[in-house]
Amino acid sequence: MNKLYWLTTLVILQSFILNAQSWKISDPYTLGSEVNSRAEESTPFFSQDSSILYFTRTFDARNTGGEWDQDIWYSTRTENGESYNEAQNLKSLNNKFHNAVVGLSSDGNRIYLLDAYGGKKDQEKGLAMAERKSNGSWSSPERVDIPELKIGGDFYGFFVSPDEKVIIISYK
Repeated sequence: MNKLYWLTTLVILQSFILNAQSWKISDPYTLGSEVNSRAEESTPFFSQDSSILYFTRTFDARNTGGEWDQDIWYSTRTENGESYNEAQNLKSLNNKFHNAVVGLSSDGNRIYLLDAYGGKKDQEKGLAMAERKSNGSWSSPERVDIPELKIGGDFYGFFVSPDEKVIIISYK
């Protein structure tokens, strides 16, 4: 009986040691005043080669819908590759509603967005996609049909993988 007790105890302790995870979290740092502002920046997406950084900026009076709006901004890498140029508002994809990038194709020619383009704020929650035109601008976002998707709450999110084969959706 005593051997069984110690053997069981050893197995349990060993499982804790083997399953422990070590998280390595670094302190956040700014990309400089060219990208970071006094507003809130979130949801960063890099192009495949990291030459373009897309992100969402909230609480900025320069946003399309004003300070209480969320807009998509972007910054391109400098020629020396050591930093990023001054962030620009991606006006062609922003409206007076909450806009955010939720995915970017690996070739950079399709950008996936929160669907805020139907004309009524948060009435139909979903996913939209725009394509890069030959002149480098973006087409008008079009809704991505996801059958049976009905999001009723205010808190939701999407992620589209770069190979465009996986969509992760979170909502209450």
